[in-house]
Amino acid sequence: MCIRDRACRTCGVVETIRQVQVPVKDNSDHLVGTIAGGAVGGVVGNQFGGGNGKTALTVLGAVGGALAGREVERNIRQQQTVTHYELTVRMNDGSARQFRSAQPFAFASGDHVRVENNQLLPG
Repeated sequence: MCIRDRACRTCGVVETIRQVQVPVKDNSDHLVGTIAGGAVGGVVGNQFGGGNGKTALTVLGAVGGALAGREVERNIRQQQTVTHYELTVRMNDGSARQFRSAQPFAFASGDHVRVENNQLLPG
């Protein structure tokens, strides 16, 4: 069916395409930051005190450093983003449909398209 035919309910025209920055999904346990922070904290804690006090400060430094390192890594990951793409199609019936993708779309504004099974196809 011709996409310019208003009777085509699955047809439309690409209105806009835009890039959107979205946060990276963080499924990490932040192990690198925890280990690195613990090691640095332990070394710093070991520089103070003497006898049992030195041991206690080393342990406290390692624990504190591990917690701090974990938070630093978590904060860094929260600031990372990836580019996604949003495309809006003005359907022949006047409604608008929006599509999102991690990859650039193969369409440009003004292209005639049709929607089948939530997929964009050339019109």
